[in-house]
Amino acid sequence: MRLAAILFSVVALLGQDTPAKKFTGTWEARFNGAVFCILKIQSGDKLTGSMSAVDIGVDGEGNLSSAQAKDEEFPILKPNIENDSLTFEWTDDPNEDPLKFEMKLTGKQEAQLRFVTTPEGVKIKPFSFIKRD
Repeated sequence: MRLAAILFSVVALLGQDTPAKKFTGTWEARFNGAVFCILKIQSGDKLTGSMSAVDIGVDGEGNLSSAQAKDEEFPILKPNIENDSLTFEWTDDPNEDPLKFEMKLTGKQEAQLRFVTTPEGVKIKPFSFIKRD
């Protein structure tokens, strides 16, 4: 009986999502139905990933007014998970300081990405990502 209880506990622990596993996968952000940003997260010995370059426009309130995908992607830098948030830095220009982001889970397959730092002090509201896989 005791062995069965121990095995059940091990199986239950293996089935739990680790914080990194919750973020692992391919995430897509859409604007007017079209994918404009792809964030890929891999977990292994350490968390790694990449995010596609985008051209976005915002209105005076910080809402997306335009968003277009670019063909390039660049690695995420300094990824760190705390609670249900993934923070990282990212840049598409090595001569500029990286932007800082926070991705917060809002559901099992949903998250909001927030600019912690914004380019040129522009206000940008968080936008939603859906996990593709």
